[in-house]
Amino acid sequence: SALLIQFLKSKNLSYTAGTIKAALLAGANPMNLPVWKTGSGFVNLTKSLILLNSTNLVNNTPELTYIHPHVLPFNPYNVLFSGSTVEFNLTVISSLKNKVNILIPETLADFVSTPSNNVLIAVEVTNTSKAVK
Repeated sequence: SALLIQFLKSKNLSYTAGTIKAALLAGANPMNLPVWKTGSGFVNLTKSLILLNSTNLVNNTPELTYIHPHVLPFNPYNVLFSGSTVEFNLTVISSLKNKVNILIPETLADFVSTPSNNVLIAVEVTNTSKAVK
């Protein structure tokens, strides 16, 4: 993370803790195992730096959002047809205050319940860190 901060400072860009974490996770090389068991993968600083250098800026801060897991952490057919219940957390990491919409496919809408019982979930992400320059 120190290299990412040094890179951002050399470009005179602002950043938050969410900027660094999202860049590291989004730039990671996936492993040949399910993401819910291994996380985002192996850290790849080169990919993280490329991502920081190519993303849009908002108020001189790279605009990055990373959602984990980005795929269902279970096989829906095994769960849906066996009558099991699965609960899992969705982690949203953002460099800025952001709103993220998560769409549940219509084919799963009858089988999925959410905290708000809506098919479309609006998750508000608030980054409490102030941008550092």
